[in-house]
Amino acid sequence: MKSAGIKPSRIFVYFLIGYNTTLEQDLERLDVIRGYGASPFAMNYQVVNGVEPVVQRNGRELREFASWVNLPGGIYKRILFSEWLKVRGCLITKKTRE
Repeated sequence: MKSAGIKPSRIFVYFLIGYNTTLEQDLERLDVIRGYGASPFAMNYQVVNGVEPVVQRNGRELREFASWVNLPGGIYKRILFSEWLKVRGCLITKKTRE
């Protein structure tokens, strides 16, 4: 797309969270998308036709991650996810981005 003249800042990338990835993998994927200069949008996996997620994750963590990434203005660019969780009053004990 870049070679076709499309500016990376005009590219919107949807990425799935909560199916077969860990928080650390989701953070890595976010970093890759940002590295290209594109805008990310995290989408929570929803059970369809009984297909359960491969990796069981905390639902609150997934919702907070999606909120952190998807809020207008790119809050994810300014504060770490671990700080976002503190601001939101979350008591998620899993390792978060430091």
